[in-house]
Amino acid sequence: YGKNRKINAQIHCRIAECLNNQGKSKQAILEYQKILDGYPESKFCDESLYKIDMIYSQNKQYDEAAKIFEKIEKNYPNSKYVNS
Repeated sequence: YGKNRKINAQIHCRIAECLNNQGKSKQAILEYQKILDGYPESKFCDESLYKIDMIYSQNKQYDEAAKIFEKIEKNYPNSKYVNS
C-alpha cells in the first residue's frame, strides 16, 4: 500500500511535468494539486508546491507565486526549495 502511494505520487509529478513542458500550465497545476490533496505525506509535496510556484512566476502571476512560496516556507521549512 505504501509503495503504491509513493509510486502514484511520483506518476502524478511526472505527468504534471509533461503537461507543463507542453505549455499546459493550468492542467499541470491541477496535477500537482492532486499530489498535495491525495498524498499529503509524499516526499513530492514540497516539489509540487515549488513547481506550482514556478509556473505562476513564469506566467507573471507573482501574487499567486508568493502565496505558494509562503506555503513551502511554512509547511516545509527544511525543504531544499526554501533555500534555492
